[in-house]
Amino acid sequence: MNTGYSPQGNLSPSERQQQKTPLWLRIGGWIAASSALLVLLIALTLAGILHSARFHRYLIDKVQQQASETLGVQVQLQNFTLRLSHLSLDLYGITVHGANPYPDPPILQVEHAEVGVKIVSAFRRQWYLDTLRIDRPVVKVTTDANGRSNIPTIKSSGSSGSQTSLFDLGIRHAVLDRGEAFYNNRQSDLDADLHDLVFNATFDAASQKYSGRLAYSNGRLTSGALQQIPHNLEAQFEATPSGFVLKEAKLTSGPSQLVVTADLENYAKPDLRAHYDALLDTSEFRQILNNPSIPTGIVRATGSAHYQQTPNLAMIDSIDLKGDVSSQRLDLSTPSLRMQATDLLGHYSLENGDAALQDFHLEILGGRLSGSGKMTKMGGDSHTQVQATLQGLSLRELNHAVQGSALPNGATLNGVLNADANANWGKTLDDLVATAQSTITGGVAGAAPAGNPQALPVAQAIPVAQAIPVDSVIHARYIGRGNQLSLSRSYLRTPHTTLTVDGVMSNTSNLNVSLEARDLHEVEVIARVFEPPPSNGPAPQLDLAGAASFQGTIHGTTKAPHLAGRLSASNVLIRGAGIKQLQSTVDLSPTGAGLTNAELQLASRGRIHFNANTALSHWSFTPTSQLGLRLQASELSLADLARIAGSQVPVTGTLNANVNVHGTQLSPQGQGTVSLGRTVVYEQPIDSANLSFAGAGDELHGDLAVQVIDGQLQSRFSLRPRNKTYTAQLTATGLQLGQLQSVKSKSINATGTLSANASGQGTFDNPGLDATLNIPQLIVQGQTFSNSNLHVNLANHLANANLICSAVNSSLRAVAKVALTGDYPAEASIDTQSIPLQPILAAYAPAQAADVSGETELHATLNGPLKDQKRLEAHVTIPVLKVAYQKTLQLAAAAPIHIDYKDNIVSLQRFGIRGTDTDLQLQASFPVQPNPPISALLLGSVNLQLAQLFSPDIRTSGQIKFDINSYGAPSSSNIGGQVNIVDASFSSGDLPIGLQHGNGVLTLTKNRLNISSFEGTVGGGKVTAQGGVTYQPAIQFDLGLAAKGVRMLYPQGVREGVDANVTLTGSTDNALLGGSVSLSDISFTPAFDLTNFISQFSGGITLPPSQGFSQNLQLNLAVHSTNDVNLVSRTVSINGSANLQVRGTAADPVILGRVNLNNGDVILNGERFVLNGGTIEFVNPSETQPVLNLTLYTNIQEYSVYLRFNGPIDQLRTNYSSDPALPSADIINLLAFGKTTEANAANPSTPANQAAESLIASQVSNQVTSRVSKIAGISQLSISPVLAGGTSQGPPGANITIQQRVTGNLFITFSSNVASTQNQTIQGQYQLTPKIAVSGTRDQNGGFAVDGLIKKSW
Repeated sequence: MNTGYSPQGNLSPSERQQQKTPLWLRIGGWIAASSALLVLLIALTLAGILHSARFHRYLIDKVQQQASETLGVQVQLQNFTLRLSHLSLDLYGITVHGANPYPDPPILQVEHAEVGVKIVSAFRRQWYLDTLRIDRPVVKVTTDANGRSNIPTIKSSGSSGSQTSLFDLGIRHAVLDRGEAFYNNRQSDLDADLHDLVFNATFDAASQKYSGRLAYSNGRLTSGALQQIPHNLEAQFEATPSGFVLKEAKLTSGPSQLVVTADLENYAKPDLRAHYDALLDTSEFRQILNNPSIPTGIVRATGSAHYQQTPNLAMIDSIDLKGDVSSQRLDLSTPSLRMQATDLLGHYSLENGDAALQDFHLEILGGRLSGSGKMTKMGGDSHTQVQATLQGLSLRELNHAVQGSALPNGATLNGVLNADANANWGKTLDDLVATAQSTITGGVAGAAPAGNPQALPVAQAIPVAQAIPVDSVIHARYIGRGNQLSLSRSYLRTPHTTLTVDGVMSNTSNLNVSLEARDLHEVEVIARVFEPPPSNGPAPQLDLAGAASFQGTIHGTTKAPHLAGRLSASNVLIRGAGIKQLQSTVDLSPTGAGLTNAELQLASRGRIHFNANTALSHWSFTPTSQLGLRLQASELSLADLARIAGSQVPVTGTLNANVNVHGTQLSPQGQGTVSLGRTVVYEQPIDSANLSFAGAGDELHGDLAVQVIDGQLQSRFSLRPRNKTYTAQLTATGLQLGQLQSVKSKSINATGTLSANASGQGTFDNPGLDATLNIPQLIVQGQTFSNSNLHVNLANHLANANLICSAVNSSLRAVAKVALTGDYPAEASIDTQSIPLQPILAAYAPAQAADVSGETELHATLNGPLKDQKRLEAHVTIPVLKVAYQKTLQLAAAAPIHIDYKDNIVSLQRFGIRGTDTDLQLQASFPVQPNPPISALLLGSVNLQLAQLFSPDIRTSGQIKFDINSYGAPSSSNIGGQVNIVDASFSSGDLPIGLQHGNGVLTLTKNRLNISSFEGTVGGGKVTAQGGVTYQPAIQFDLGLAAKGVRMLYPQGVREGVDANVTLTGSTDNALLGGSVSLSDISFTPAFDLTNFISQFSGGITLPPSQGFSQNLQLNLAVHSTNDVNLVSRTVSINGSANLQVRGTAADPVILGRVNLNNGDVILNGERFVLNGGTIEFVNPSETQPVLNLTLYTNIQEYSVYLRFNGPIDQLRTNYSSDPALPSADIINLLAFGKTTEANAANPSTPANQAAESLIASQVSNQVTSRVSKIAGISQLSISPVLAGGTSQGPPGANITIQQRVTGNLFITFSSNVASTQNQTIQGQYQLTPKIAVSGTRDQNGGFAVDGLIKKSW
C-alpha cells in the first residue's frame, strides 16, 4: 500500500489543466472580457441617451445657455442632428438676438447650418473641417444716430493656461446660400461660395493674444442683381483683450486688388485706424454692375481712415478719411458716346461729417476739366457747393465721340468750348442754385446744297470746303425753386446770322428772341450739316438766298411756352425762284399756331395776302382742331411756284386764287376759286383751267373745268369728310391725241380723238367708280387702230377692266379683275388674233420693214394675289412665230411656245426654232430673285446672218453652235456647256476692219463664260482672245486680246500695220481697257489729203459723250511706233517716231504723248516746204489737242523763207523769217503772191479787164491741175497763165511746173513755158541721211549747180 502524499492525486482533468495556465494570463483575459462588456454597456447607454428626447432637449438648452452667456444676448436653437456615420452636425433654426437697446429684430437668423469633420489620426488627434454650409442666413444690423448698434459684445471666459493650439482648421468647402443682409432695414441679397477656406489661430496665454490667418480662393459672391464676383482673400491678424490688429488683408479679383492694414483699440469704445491701397480695374465693375456707362481703365486710390466711437455722435461724424485718386486713362464706350479721359487726379477727405474734393482735374476731348466741391453736415442738414472749369474742349473730338452723330459724312465741327459753372444746394436738389458761363469759338463745314449754284448770287455763294465761323456766349442762371432759367447777354453768331436771347424762362416766362439772317444760304448750309441723315433718299434742296429776321418774345410757362413775334424776309431765292418780300406775325403755343397779316410778293410777278390759324392739342393737329384760312393770290407765276415746291414738272403760266375757309377738317365751311391762265405743262398748252369749291359744314363740293387740245374736261365732286363719303363725275370730249406735245416731240404721226366718261360714288374706305375711255379710230405711223375701248368698274372693293382694240388686221382683248382687299387677288387675260410683224416694224423701224415679214399670236393669263408674289401664277402661250428676212433667212417656231410663272419661278418650256441653217432647242427656268440659280437648255446651231435682222448695216456669216444643258445636273453645278463659233465673219461700214474666219470655243459655267480658244483673221493679220466674263453675282470682265500683223486704213488716207496686246477688266460700271499697241509700216494712200487730216483735230463744238457702257470704260493704252516712220505721198514726206497713250473713256478718248518729226517736206499752196524737224505733243488730259512745234522752209525767187509753227492747232502761232531778211508783211505777200510788196509797187497797175482775165485763168488752171495731179499721181502740177499785156515775165502762154516725189528720198522739179522750149528748169534733191542732203539744178540758161545741205542743232 502506497501511503505517499500527492497534491494532484484527487484533481479532475480540467482542474489539472487550469493549474498548468499562468496566472497573469488568466487575469488579462478577465480584464479584456470585462472591458468589452463595459464598452458595450457604454455604447448601449450612449445610444439610449442620444435617442432620448429629454437628453436631446437638455443639450439644446445647454447650448442656448452657454451661447447666450458668451454673447450677452439671447441665443435660440430649434433642433440639431448628429450623424456619427458621417461625423457631421446639422443645426436648425439658429436665432441670435441683438444687443440692447435693439434686441429685435434678431441680428442673425440661420435656417440651417452643417459642420462636417474628417479625422486624419485619432492617436495623433489630427482632424479638419470638411464641410461648412450655411443656408438662408439673414443679418440685420441697426445703428442709430448716436452710434449705438445691436451688435453683441463677446464676454471673456477668463480661462488661462499655457500656450496651447486653439484650433487648426482647414475647411475644404464652405458654402453660404441665399443670404440676406439688412442695414437699418435696407435689404441686400447675398450668395457666397468659398473654396479652400483656411483659418489658423493660436493663443499665447502669456501675452493674452490670438494670432491667426484667414484665406480662401476662387470665391464667388453674388448680391441682388449683381453678376458673380470671383475673388481671393488673404488676411493675417492679431487679437488681444484690448484690441485687434489687421497686419495685412489682400483682396484680389482679376487685375484689381485691395490691400488694407488696420489697428483697432478698445472694443467697448472702438478706436480704429486703417491704411488702404486699392488698384481697381473698372471694367470688372462695369461687368458686375451690368452698367455700360462705367468707364473702363485702371484707377488707384490710396489713403488713411480713422474712426473713434464718440457718445451722442453719429458714425459719419466720427470718421476721418483722407486719400488720393488717380488714373492714367479711362475709356468710356456707350451706344451714344465713346471717348477717353487721361491724367485723372484728385484729393478727397471726410472729416467731422464734411466731405471735400480738392484739386480734381482730368484731360478730356483735348481739353482740361478741373473742379472742387464740398458737402457739409452729411449726417444732418447737408449743404453742397461745387465749382467746375472746362478749358479748351475740342468740338471736333466731341463730335467724333458722339456715336451716331447727326453730322453727315464729310461735315466737320471745329473749335473749342470753355465753360465755368458754380452750383450749390441743400439736402435736396430742390434748393439748387447754379450759374454757368460758356464760350464757343469754332466753325462748321460741310457739303453745300447740291442745287444749281448758278441760281445764287456770286456774293452769296459759300465755298463747300470753307468752314463757317461760329462763336457763342451763354450766361445762364438756374434756380430750382420756381424752375427758373435766366439767360442774359447770350448769343450764337456766324458771319451772316445772329441769334440772341435775353430774359427768363419760368412759370411766368419773359424771354426775348431775336434772329437776324443776312444770308439764308448760310442758314441752309448749317441746317443741312446738323440735319439727321434721311432714311428714304436725299432730302430736297432749297437753294436758299436772301435775308430774313424774326423779333419775338416767349411768354407762358416752361411746360407751355407761348411765342409771339414778327417775321420778315426780303430778296429771297428758293430753288432759283425769287420772293421780293415776305412779312407775317407769328403766334405759336401748345394750343394753337397762326400767321396773321401775312404778305408774300414774288420777284417776277404776283402777290399773296393771307391769314391762317389752327388750334393744337399739345402741339399736335387733330381732325377736330378749329382752323381758318383767308387767302388772296393774283398773277402768281406757276414756274416759280413749281420751283419753290421742288417739283420737276415743266410748267409756265399764272395762278389766281381767292379762298376763305374755316371750321374743322371734318366740318369745313367757306368757299374758294382757283384759276390758271396761259398755262403750258410738259410743253402742252392748256387753254384754261378753273376750280371752284364751297363748304357748308358737312359737305364740300366743287367744279373743275379744263380746256385743252381742242377738247374739254369737266368734273364735279362732293365730299363729306365726317362721313368719309364722296361723289364725282368727269367728262372729257374732243381730245385730239395728235395734238399732244408728247406725241409731236417723238415725231410720231398719230391722229385720233379721245373721249372719256367717269362717275364715282362711295366712301373713302370703299370707293366706287365707273369709267369708259373710247378712241373710235387711232392712226399711228399709217397703222389704224379702230374701236379702242377701255371700261373700268370699281365697286365693293372689286375692280373690273375690259380692253378691246383692233389693229394691223388683228384684234386684241384684255380682261382683268382685282379684289382690293387682303392680298389683292387678281385674274387677268390677254388674247390676240394672228398679228403680222411687217406693219409693226413699219411703224417703229420703217427702214427695216421692207426686208422683214412674219406673224405671231399671243395668249396670256394671270391669277393670284398681287401682294403675295409667291402665290402668283402667269401663263403665256405663243402658238405661232414666223420671221423671214430678205428671202434669204427664214425662221419659225416648230411648236407653240409656253412660258409659265409659278412659285416665283419663270419657266420657258422646251421648244424648237428651225430655219435657214438654224436648228435650236430652247428651255429655261430661273427664280425671280437676285442672282438666281438658272437652269437652261440651248442646243443646236444658228446662222449668224440672223444678226442682220437687228442691224441691217452689218454683214455677218458663219454659225454659232450651242451645247448648253443644265437640267439634271447637281444644284451646285447650275448652268454649264459650250458654245462653238464656226467660220464667223463680221463687217460694218462704220469700222475700218472686219473679222473673217473666226473660230473658237466658249465654255459656260454656273457663273462665268470662259474663252477656251478663239482665233480669227482681221485685216490680213491674226487675232486671238482669251479670258472670260463673270456674270454672277455681277458682270465682271477679264478678257485679253492679241493681234499680229493686222493691216488697217485709219484714219482716212493712212495705212498702217498693227500689233496689239490689250486686256479688258472690271465691271459694267467701272471697266478698264489697257495694254499696248505697236504701229509699223505706216504709209499714206494716194487719196491722202493733209488739209482734211489736220481738220480732224481742229477745235469746234464737241458733242457730249454718250451715256452707257462706253462712258464707264476707262482707257489706258500705250501706242508707239516700232521703228522710224517714213510716210510718203505725192504731197507729203515725213520721217519720225511716235510714243503715245490713249486715256479717258471709250465715249471720250484722249490722246497723250509725243510725236518726233525728224525731217521731210510738204507741198502747200503749190509750194514745196522742207521740214527741218519738230514735235507734236499731246499734253491736255481733258481732250485730244495736238500742240505743234516745227519749222518749214522754202525758196521763193531769191529768198529763203522760214516758217515756225507753235501752239495748238486751233490757236496756232506762226513766226516768219527770211534770208535775206524781209519784214513779216513782205514774207506773207511773197508767200501769197510770189512778190514782195516793193515789187508790187514797182509794177504798173494791172487794168481791171486784165486782172479779171488773170483771175479767171488762175481759177480754171487750179481746178484742172488739182484733178490732173490726183489722177496722174503727180505730187504737184501747176499751170500759171501768162496773158498778153500782163505784168508776168515771158511771152504769152503758160508756165507749167511739175513736182514729183520719185521715192521717199528723191524729189524732182521741172518747170517750162509752153511758148518757148528754151525756158526750162530742172532740179533734183536727194536726202542721203536725215541730216545730209544734196541737190543739182539746171537753170533756163543751161547752167548747172550742185548744193549740199548739212543739218545740225545747237
